[in-house]
Amino acid sequence: MKYYRFAATSLLLSFSLAIAGCGGTAPVETTEVAKAQPGLNGGMAYPIPGDLGYVEVVVERTKPGQPVIVAAYFLDATAKNALAADPSAVRARLVLPVEDAPKEVALTAKAKSGGKSTGKRFATEPGNFDFDELKGELLVTLDGKEVSVPFAFR
Repeated sequence: MKYYRFAATSLLLSFSLAIAGCGGTAPVETTEVAKAQPGLNGGMAYPIPGDLGYVEVVVERTKPGQPVIVAAYFLDATAKNALAADPSAVRARLVLPVEDAPKEVALTAKAKSGGKSTGKRFATEPGNFDFDELKGELLVTLDGKEVSVPFAFR
């Protein structure tokens, strides 16, 4: 149990330091990262502030040897069904090891081709996002209010 607390604390600390160095962004509630739970689409589901539901962040490969996409599945408060509200203006601010500054990318509503998915799916265009660790924040408008959802995973 001590190892898990140490790992979670280390992850939160590294995420806090990465976001702190991003400049120009508002402070991010990193405690929400620790409340993540396994999602239904192969990723981790992170709570959306204000108890608005969860967003599951996944890196998906379109074809072997091809660039990957970052997908976000918006889920309800149980993290088992699609979110009732329609997200808009979805974008991600990614901290990539090959970039000096966070990279901001847009995610657009895209159904998953082939296979079943749970939640409202938004995805980036294919890009260089295939790293051992991926962290950043999703910025999304829900019910007319912009919220920030920090995430970090290996």
